[in-house]
Amino acid sequence: MPLLALAPTPTVGEAQAEAQVPRAVLWIGGAYLVCIPVCSAAGAACWLCWGDRSFPGCLRRDPWRVTPVLMIGAYMAVLSLLIVYTHLFLPRAPRAVLKRLANVGGAWVMVVLTWPFAFAFALRLAWLAIAVDCVLLALLAAVIALWVRLARTYGSSD
Repeated sequence: MPLLALAPTPTVGEAQAEAQVPRAVLWIGGAYLVCIPVCSAAGAACWLCWGDRSFPGCLRRDPWRVTPVLMIGAYMAVLSLLIVYTHLFLPRAPRAVLKRLANVGGAWVMVVLTWPFAFAFALRLAWLAIAVDCVLLALLAAVIALWVRLARTYGSSD
């Protein structure tokens, strides 16, 4: 039987109890929070190909033009899923984990990766777009590994 780590105070569950947020609100908010990056990325991808006659024509001619946008959407969706999962199923996790996920995982990573993508799109550099995609794939794998680690450390002992 593995030992479960005790979280330093305050925990996610304590913060939710203090805020008195109903669990149904967390579920509804979580469903919308995950949809926002996916819909935003799909809309941005369509907007980037707006000048072409058709969206499939844009993808056939220059497939690396929109992949960083779609990968950013996938990364943010998985990060949002982790945040929602922590709120709903990991009440013993430290509240600092949620703050770091939002600040570092969401804000800082996207600020750093937006510049190379902007250069890749403006200068039509396929190699830079592919490099941004590879970095985002590595970040996706890191977020999933962090998710597994948090679930094993702060999950229920059932």
